[in-house]
Amino acid sequence: KGIDMANMKEVVALTKNFKILYAEDDLSIQHEMKEIFSMFFKEIFVANDGVEGLELFNKHEDIDLIISDIQMPNMNGLDMAKNIRKTSDIPILMITAFNDQDFFIKSIDIKIDKYLLKPVDSKRMVEAFFEIANNINEKKLYIKLKAEDEQRKLQEKEQDTIANIADAFVSPAIIYNSDELIYYSKPFMELFSLTKIDLKSSTPKTILFDEKRSCMRSLSDYDENNQLNNKVYLKQKIGKRIFKVIRKEIIFNDNPTQIYILIDITMEEYQKIKIESYLISLESYMIKSKKKELLPEKEEMKNNKILTKQENNHLRKRHSHVMTSAELVASMDQFLLEGLQELDDLDNDFNDSMLLFDEGDFSNLSYVSELMQRYADEIYIVEQFEDLYISIKSLADILSTLDISLLDESKYGEFSLYLNSVREDLSLWRKSIFVDQQTDNIHYLDSSLFSTVLHIELLFNGEDYIELDEDDLEFF
Repeated sequence: KGIDMANMKEVVALTKNFKILYAEDDLSIQHEMKEIFSMFFKEIFVANDGVEGLELFNKHEDIDLIISDIQMPNMNGLDMAKNIRKTSDIPILMITAFNDQDFFIKSIDIKIDKYLLKPVDSKRMVEAFFEIANNINEKKLYIKLKAEDEQRKLQEKEQDTIANIADAFVSPAIIYNSDELIYYSKPFMELFSLTKIDLKSSTPKTILFDEKRSCMRSLSDYDENNQLNNKVYLKQKIGKRIFKVIRKEIIFNDNPTQIYILIDITMEEYQKIKIESYLISLESYMIKSKKKELLPEKEEMKNNKILTKQENNHLRKRHSHVMTSAELVASMDQFLLEGLQELDDLDNDFNDSMLLFDEGDFSNLSYVSELMQRYADEIYIVEQFEDLYISIKSLADILSTLDISLLDESKYGEFSLYLNSVREDLSLWRKSIFVDQQTDNIHYLDSSLFSTVLHIELLFNGEDYIELDEDDLEFF
């Protein structure tokens, strides 16, 4: 009676999404009040006493309001409220059949929000619902706004942290969270200041860089398993630049975030090309000289043109056809392959004999020279490895005659680095040729190894390998 007041719609608008716990032991009153409450609330959990009420409260964490009678068996409403107040400040509305001073004192101590006297007056009930609903919604709004503010501050802090990380690098840096741009540093922006590329709308798949062989066009081309290919090429107003790309991952907003850092290797690439161009002519001359010294009989046969037709065809094929490791192994007889297995033992001997080199102890250098000679002798039987044999044999000869005391101690580290480079290169070469058999060109090591040997020889002659002129950058 009186429920259909004019302001009822306003109250329902506030309470319609609430879930309540209603505790009442009188089933007739319980049934009647549940029907009334269903007009206001989304869901009603009903308890027959304080014990059931406490169990339901602990079971359902999303209850918004508790409405309870006081006088109930097993546990009364005040005791139930007292237990609930130990862990929660949820609004509690008590319904009582008597007006007792002791009740009010206890309700104040327990912090009961509202109470209604039986028989319940509809107007008082709606007013109580309205006041409680306003308090609940204001509290929810406060919690929501506080959480949003804390999230915003956290995001700003993380954003500042990421920006500081990117700006800490002198090199250009850009950051993506999946496909979303997070930040790019000022040096990165300056790289594209003269282009029409809109960095703000870019993703890792955006074509940012110019086309060049063995270089990436976009950051999504980054290959974690092949770092040598992670380079980019940019045409700039003042010239062309090449960058090595390094990718680092951090966690931002619980998602993996990628930082791409561009390291300028333009001069390094330029030097590499310049050195290679010099080596083409230098190696050709040096190899011919070494062949005359180390392979006089073969050289004489070539000069006198007494090679058989079959040998001529084989040499022609060798220089016109790039042989793979699989093709080489397939062309060799089993006896020859078994003889080359000693290279495995030589690899291990190399590794053990060079352990002290990094500490500047070269006392077993003569032994390393013997190992080099044995390695050269092993591969000499395979004609396709003639150039590699010359490089290894040359290094063995150099090591057998040099006096380590003549070398400046400041260059010990460089000398050790070269020798260890040879050891690692030969070990990888053997595995790629005879174990994995996945190499597309069995001669891939020839020039590199010869270049290293040349470095070592010039190191002991006290000469610089090459003098670079920055004016030659125009050539690059």
